[in-house]
Amino acid sequence: MSLLAQKELSRRSFIRLSVFGLITIFLGWRFFFRTKKYLIPNQKNLSSNDAQILAAVYTAITLEDSGPAIAEAISKIDQFISTLTRRSRLELKTALHLLEQSPLLFHGYISRFTGLSLESRTKVLEGWQQGSLWRRPVFNALKELSYLAYYTDSGNWKKIGYNGPL
Repeated sequence: MSLLAQKELSRRSFIRLSVFGLITIFLGWRFFFRTKKYLIPNQKNLSSNDAQILAAVYTAITLEDSGPAIAEAISKIDQFISTLTRRSRLELKTALHLLEQSPLLFHGYISRFTGLSLESRTKVLEGWQQGSLWRRPVFNALKELSYLAYYTDSGNWKKIGYNGPL
């Protein structure tokens, strides 16, 4: 006889195990399966997941909320990424995936970066901005990419009082 067969499972133990199992399933589903928040067409250099992470970063930094503007910005960033060396593209993608997992690893959220609210994503990025020496350059690179896409859009020029080139 096995050890489990010798002991009867009480109702209380069964309920505890059932609740624990449901919580585990819920957390696993929430953490491992993501929903696509942004409708972004396929990109040349970014995978669908990379584009979703980058869109979440872009919206947190620029506070852009227009779907077509976000998709256009990700396309501009993708075009810029094509000018980078293969190693730099790999480093950027690695940084994006690390940022995606960082809420659980560094900030105590039980979610991926793309699953967080705008306020929570902003807090996570502030943690990267003020974090350890290796996280600050990653934040600065993502901020510069976001600003590159945001300020090259002529629709945003009037918001900052710029009338365009002479």
